[in-house]
Amino acid sequence: MSRNRTLTAILFAAATLLSGCGSNEDVISPEALRQQQQTQDAVTFGSYLRDPAATRAGSTGSIDTDKLKESGYGFGVFGYYTGTANYAQSTSANFMYNQQVAWNDALGDEYITKWDYAPLKYWPNEVGTTATAPVDDQDNDTSSDPATGSATYGGNVSFFAYAPYVALNAVGGTAIEIANGGITAINGSKTLEGNSLTQDPKIEYTIPSEGNKIVDLLWGTRGETSVNVVGGANAGVASTATDNPVVTTPLTGSHTYAADILQGYTVNADLTKQKTNGTVNFLFKHALAKVGGSTVTTSTSPTSKNGLMIILDLDDLMGGECGGYLEPYVGDITDRTKYNTKVTVHEVTIVGRSLLENSNKKPGDANYSALYLSPAKGTFDLATGKWTLGTGTTDNQSSAASTEYVITSPASDATATGKSAATLADYLAEPTGLSATINTKAYFEALPLGVLTDAQNVFGNEANPLVFIPGTYPELTITITYTVRTYDENLSLAYSEVTQRITKKLTFTEPVQLNKQYSLLMHLGLTSVKFTATVSDWERWITAIDENGVLVQEDAVEHVYLPRNVGEPSAEDQDKGTGATITVGGKNYIIMFSQEGVEDGQTYFATEKPLIIRAYEVAANGTKTAIDLDGTTNSIIVTCGCTASHFHRNVTGEYDYGDTNSDGKSDLTLTPKGDDIRIKHCPVTFTLTIDGKSSKASSTINIWPKNYLPY
Repeated sequence: MSRNRTLTAILFAAATLLSGCGSNEDVISPEALRQQQQTQDAVTFGSYLRDPAATRAGSTGSIDTDKLKESGYGFGVFGYYTGTANYAQSTSANFMYNQQVAWNDALGDEYITKWDYAPLKYWPNEVGTTATAPVDDQDNDTSSDPATGSATYGGNVSFFAYAPYVALNAVGGTAIEIANGGITAINGSKTLEGNSLTQDPKIEYTIPSEGNKIVDLLWGTRGETSVNVVGGANAGVASTATDNPVVTTPLTGSHTYAADILQGYTVNADLTKQKTNGTVNFLFKHALAKVGGSTVTTSTSPTSKNGLMIILDLDDLMGGECGGYLEPYVGDITDRTKYNTKVTVHEVTIVGRSLLENSNKKPGDANYSALYLSPAKGTFDLATGKWTLGTGTTDNQSSAASTEYVITSPASDATATGKSAATLADYLAEPTGLSATINTKAYFEALPLGVLTDAQNVFGNEANPLVFIPGTYPELTITITYTVRTYDENLSLAYSEVTQRITKKLTFTEPVQLNKQYSLLMHLGLTSVKFTATVSDWERWITAIDENGVLVQEDAVEHVYLPRNVGEPSAEDQDKGTGATITVGGKNYIIMFSQEGVEDGQTYFATEKPLIIRAYEVAANGTKTAIDLDGTTNSIIVTCGCTASHFHRNVTGEYDYGDTNSDGKSDLTLTPKGDDIRIKHCPVTFTLTIDGKSSKASSTINIWPKNYLPY
């Protein structure tokens, strides 16, 4: 694993390492020996984040392992000493209570680590009896271990942690104040008075209403490397859920408490004395569910994998909702001027609410009646990893607790409102301060490329995540403000410009889970402006006065009746449709297609017979000569852009060359699937290669009986 993503930070006590440790001196003073022994027995911790995108409780903003080291961060630990007994959720935190562990950069490099806490605590020396676990004298030599331990005093200590740390004042002192959300209580109190409760350590959490104040609560599970244990030392307790995909028994054997741990997780419960370099290692998991967030704190790549993406859906000329293409720019092409139309984003706003099951029905079920968690509040158990949702509810959306999450650029635009949670990526954001004069060709060319028909990462920087309490069903109201500009040299302003704001609501039909990120792909649809026109007939009637003096209308047109077959395909090509005309290497070619077994009154894809595609060179006199398609030197590639699910949707290849026509020349065969029978027309792009030279043409396979012509 890379250092940047899984940097392991070993937490060590604030005891001074003596120069005698590891030295070649033969004599050490009794005082130095005593201090050295204390150092060796100290309880030490280790911790790291699986993913860097996390935030500090009570002090908002994305953090990674480096951020965790900054002043005011760190994490809190609860310790429970139970002697020879296992942790049973009925003991007060008698070893540590909300103990802050913080990075101390002032410690010298000779220290094993710079993580620090005070007052320093020490392991109980008793590991157990010979019936349960041998006693280890720290020298890795089991032959010199004591023969028996103690059946009375034992050394079981359980540690539970959360991050980042929030301080509590003494009983009777000023309570912690978090005005808008985050950790609002520990063990039901904003002071230390909860330290006497005989229960699991519990964190009360409220999701704030403003996106820039969101807090990502972290839960300290058993680290991947566990503890560096001595022989016989316990290494933690795991869930014993029968359908647990990770483990089926706790690490220390049968344990009643293990059944309460969240399925698939292990915690640092019932640990015993470790070696000198042993650490109680916490692997911090996200205690909340994240929706639409970035997988990294910053990104400059439009295609980097992230939880919030955006894509442009352009309609095609056949009326499909997608499959259209951005037209190339009419001027000199650069990286910023690939296309004639640019779509830039001003702001993305997501308003999140939390739905609950109602009368055994969940969102998406028939007859479900909306029920919101309000306030968006819950209590998290650090010993089990399980949430208890708050009891406040409402069926009124407008009064339900909500979080407004704003992504904009620059961030200061929304920071003034107290709601900005992230910045937009530069490559799609509406710019400010461009040096080019506005409403000019130079200004259009200086604009970023904007939203494309390929999915792009929305985030330039994620300051805060959008989170939900596990067990709830997120309801998202998403609003995008954007501007569409199309370069047009006929306009005095050099381009057309339209700014729009659209809103869409999305509701999850399954509850979100702890430590899971849910991705969103936003489709921004644009419909092209299309025209139709009709011209009225010439008036064929003239007025006249007949011999009786009556006003009459007479037909003034001589009718010419053309032969019936004019404009129809020849008998030879009766069952063929013109797919496209293409010029390759200065010569003209025509691509034609037909389907075997199509009878009168039927359409293409009425059967699953092969669709045969052939190419002909067309001479100046109209004579057609069949091309021998070998799939290499001479070939046809068909790319389908239809919105329906059928053969070759947005896929090239999968062809069968080799069938021959009456000219003995190889052709290209495509075999329709069952779903193809329902297709009415199929937009395609043909790429014709002749003697290694290629050209493209777009067309449509239309499905009309015996008359297959492109739009």
